[in-house]
Amino acid sequence: MRVTPALVSLGFAVAVPLVLVSSADAKTVAHVSHLSLSGPRGARAPGSTLTFIARAQGHGSTPEYQFAVQQANGFWHVVRNWSPSPVWRLTHVKPGSYPVRVAALDADQLHAHLFKQALAQVAVVDVKAGVTATVDSPQTPVVGQSLPITAHSTHLARPVYQFAIENPNGQWSTRPFSMKATASFIPTQTGTYHYQVVAKDAVAPAQAAYETATSGTFSVGVSQVSLGNLPNQPYYNPYGGVLVNNSMTMNGSTYMNGLQGSTGDQANFLLSGNYSQFTALVGLDDSGNTYAGTVTFTDQRGQALASETIQPGQVPVPVSFSVQGVNVLVVTFSGNLGTIDVVNPTLTTADSITLPPTAHLSAHQVYLDTLPNQPYYNPYGGVSVDPSLTMAGTSYSHGLQGSTGNQANFTLGRVYSQFTALVGLDDSGNTYAGTVTFTDQRGQ
Repeated sequence: MRVTPALVSLGFAVAVPLVLVSSADAKTVAHVSHLSLSGPRGARAPGSTLTFIARAQGHGSTPEYQFAVQQANGFWHVVRNWSPSPVWRLTHVKPGSYPVRVAALDADQLHAHLFKQALAQVAVVDVKAGVTATVDSPQTPVVGQSLPITAHSTHLARPVYQFAIENPNGQWSTRPFSMKATASFIPTQTGTYHYQVVAKDAVAPAQAAYETATSGTFSVGVSQVSLGNLPNQPYYNPYGGVLVNNSMTMNGSTYMNGLQGSTGDQANFLLSGNYSQFTALVGLDDSGNTYAGTVTFTDQRGQALASETIQPGQVPVPVSFSVQGVNVLVVTFSGNLGTIDVVNPTLTTADSITLPPTAHLSAHQVYLDTLPNQPYYNPYGGVSVDPSLTMAGTSYSHGLQGSTGNQANFTLGRVYSQFTALVGLDDSGNTYAGTVTFTDQRGQ
């Protein structure tokens, strides 16, 4: 099928002086019309002869033609200047890209130096052009990890690239042609992905005859992180003594990246990502343990997630449980005596990720009690959230109300910069002073 390229604008220099004419003069000069360019397009073999034939209609005298070839820097190199001959040949072509442009003027236009009125057509021939692509991941791609795909083209003058990717559900997403040779995707689910990279010359139409393509596949797995490698972990350790990222021995085998604690120790881990699963081995250290020990996992509300009791000499036991929606994972060590190990604990991200907000909300405000699922942990109970209360004869809403000994914990799910509130005693018969204290998760 022959493709007729679209009309393009001119931007080349000619070896004749430029003479400006008035618009009135331009109207009286005969012009050229109906320019076409026939000849090869798309892929051709090395050593071929490329013959291009231009045809235009003059409305004063015989049309004249100028042929140019685009170079890698984007400039058009004139290979044959203005001539009545409509034919131009390029013989014994070598591997490379040959965008060929013909410009046409009526001889009267050319004599009047009306070069801006020239019509132009472009044909593109590629000799042994090709493209390859690489998935630039140092390891198995995982959900939520930016995945760059880089294209490498050969024998294209000024290449542009189009990237397309198909997710495991069969849905394609395609990006427009661009001079950028790398595009990044963020997989949002596990499975096999297909990709396709198309390359062509920038001046070539987006049609199969002018394009070269490559394709491939890659698999995406779940993302994992060692519990001890989370930033600033453990963020709160009320009883101390927990060793993080420790080297330990259980049942004669040495393990790394583990948690080690003695009876009564506890550590809290802040799960700042969208994690779905916790996996670890639990056992006793071989350093003379003679009594059983227990490790218990709870969430920020004190709700049990898992608990495992280990006997001396026992093979380490695998533990796995869901942490979907857990903000704080609390690990507690207990037992009669000895050191308990949690070996190579890892967290797995959920298949579908939600990127965290990047903007600080210093210009916005939110009521403390309207944060989701608040208060998330209330060890002493008795705190009323969003009550209507009266202080000094004035009624307030969106408040917190509690009596002596009450406590409530609020998870600030975003980056807040300021806390503002009014503090006072309810008018319902209070005759004694009271104190309200605000601390962070570390007790500061």
